[in-house]
Amino acid sequence: MIRLILATLLLPLVIASAVMADQEGANRPAVYSSQQGNVFARAVPADSYGLKGITRVYRAGAAAEQDELLHTFDWYAGKVYLESVPEGLSIVRTGAWARGHLATKDELAIAFYLGEKLLKEYSTLDIAGAPRNVRASASHYRVIEKIHGYRWTPGGKYVFDIQTTDGRTLSFSTTTGEPVPPAATTAPSR
Repeated sequence: MIRLILATLLLPLVIASAVMADQEGANRPAVYSSQQGNVFARAVPADSYGLKGITRVYRAGAAAEQDELLHTFDWYAGKVYLESVPEGLSIVRTGAWARGHLATKDELAIAFYLGEKLLKEYSTLDIAGAPRNVRASASHYRVIEKIHGYRWTPGGKYVFDIQTTDGRTLSFSTTTGEPVPPAATTAPSR
């Protein structure tokens, strides 16, 4: 009888904690820097969810008042990656929490820029390849399992590597945003 009473009292708590653990996180201001730390982005959301907001990219100065504004974008990103490449400044942004359970052409997964120029955007469906090829939870899904980031190639170019939720490694040119053949192993930039 005591076990039944305890189970009756604890079951709602277990269910509530599982539901709370699956709620998407709200957007918040964030700062991201290049590996060298000489370039950084400050992303400020306009809403609690989604991609509306402002992201400014700076070159770090010797003092905070000497930081140089390089670029301003009218978007907020889930994450921003920066790397100085021979052709300029590579900027990669990821989408926000993808709501639902199926990849779509309307939900941003990842986008590539060279300076202020948008090179290429990929939807969650572009990355997944099929609507159901996602890792779904109760309220949202993802198509990117891990971001390996920038990698210097033997040919003297930078590429950007991601790993999908189904284990594929996808590599993208930092100068065109187009897919390139992935390396046998993915290692971070030097």
